[in-house]
Amino acid sequence: MNRVVSMKGWVRIFLLFLSIAMFSQDCVSQPNGKEESTTYDVMPTKLESLSLSTALVLDVVIPGGGHFYMGNVYTGYAFASLKLLFLYFIYYSYRDWEYRRSLYRSAQRANELIDPHHELEFELPEGGYNTVEDFRRDYDRAAQRITFSVVGTVAVYVISGIITYYSVEKYNAQCVPTFEIGHIPNMHETERIFSLSILRRF
Repeated sequence: MNRVVSMKGWVRIFLLFLSIAMFSQDCVSQPNGKEESTTYDVMPTKLESLSLSTALVLDVVIPGGGHFYMGNVYTGYAFASLKLLFLYFIYYSYRDWEYRRSLYRSAQRANELIDPHHELEFELPEGGYNTVEDFRRDYDRAAQRITFSVVGTVAVYVISGIITYYSVEKYNAQCVPTFEIGHIPNMHETERIFSLSILRRF
């Protein structure tokens, strides 16, 4: 009976020493009671940014080019149509201005040669009659149409450029690289993972 009791005592002492040894090994592998951990870095994910200067140059040189460069197809078609239309207005207004100028100068010279003291009427190529003053008014109106066409064209180009500028800036603001930093503590029973996202603009 005493031997059985002594054997149980020795087993208890052995288990106690075994527990102390395992605890000491944990303390050595984890000094100061701190957990070992692994930290890793993942390569940043980043969208490809757009060149603002390229977008603006394309928008000026090619009608709607800046919007096509950004992938805004419908906006590009809309501004391309407006720009081509206003450019045609400039061309048409200039040709009409040249025509009205030639009529005015021809009528003015003819009036001075025939009767410089009276205002004569001259037949129009499209029908009807005009005086020199009428030809001058038509000539002035043609010049005004050129001015309006140029102003309208410049306004369309400016609006298109402003939209292109802010669209590129808005797109590039979304291209900030994202760094994912992971922290994994080494634990015996459970494993916890902490994730942190850092945004940084370059």
